[in-house]
Amino acid sequence: MSGEGLKKAPGAWDCKAQIYAIPLYVDPAQADNFPAFAYPPLEGSSSFAKPQSGRPVGGLGQILIVRYSETPVGPYDELAILPGPFAYPGGEGQADGQSLRITRIYVSQRDTVWNGRLNWNIPKHLARFDFTDLPNNTIRLRVYPFDDGVPPESVDKEPSSRYLFQVTFKPVPYTPAFPATTSALSLLGMKPTIVQPPLPQGTTNELIGTDRFAKADFAATSWWTRVGWFDMNQADDDGKIPGEHENFWPGTKRWLFGARMDDAAFHITEGQYWKAGSE
Repeated sequence: MSGEGLKKAPGAWDCKAQIYAIPLYVDPAQADNFPAFAYPPLEGSSSFAKPQSGRPVGGLGQILIVRYSETPVGPYDELAILPGPFAYPGGEGQADGQSLRITRIYVSQRDTVWNGRLNWNIPKHLARFDFTDLPNNTIRLRVYPFDDGVPPESVDKEPSSRYLFQVTFKPVPYTPAFPATTSALSLLGMKPTIVQPPLPQGTTNELIGTDRFAKADFAATSWWTRVGWFDMNQADDDGKIPGEHENFWPGTKRWLFGARMDDAAFHITEGQYWKAGSE
């Protein structure tokens, strides 16, 4: 097992964070032609992205931006892409089913990369996060990955000069804050559970691989939640689109209505594990 020099923190985790939640609808027609950029390069070339690990079925998912102030491994920023539910194979007493899946995720420090991969099969990779405050309480984020858009000799050593993802959040003015919790996702047909397939081993210390499926429940609660608009346009300062799609995900509109949860309590359970097809 790798992870030398990294802080170890098995699940469950209780954290404090600011959470930006962006709805992401994936057309079921995309399930048979899923965009390659939904996965990091390492996982995209492995069984993680293959049908035997589960197929996307389309539906409502999320893009989450999380600014953790307290976790078992210290503060960090995170971008997580959950492109709707996936069908997954059971085994060892676990039935086949459907659940949300994190297919691509970036974080700003290495300790959480190792722990997220080992504890829950979350395919974390390192990135640089650039938050910029703009007028009218607006904030912009650009995420520069260490594993995409960089020369082969620099992979996982330094961030790309080209951002993978950009978003601007504009809160709706004069609207009061209100309490919110992820339990409300059930009203939208979303259960706050992830099922993650096994991960490949990477070339650096923190990129640990796994050999079994992992399942975990998560929950977030905030007494101070505000709604706002997310500008998904990916154009840079020169008007050029660095990625494949103008609004990041194919078919996504430029403006999406979502929420920011301030001073949120976030919990993720200890993982449940099984090997697919095993009795």
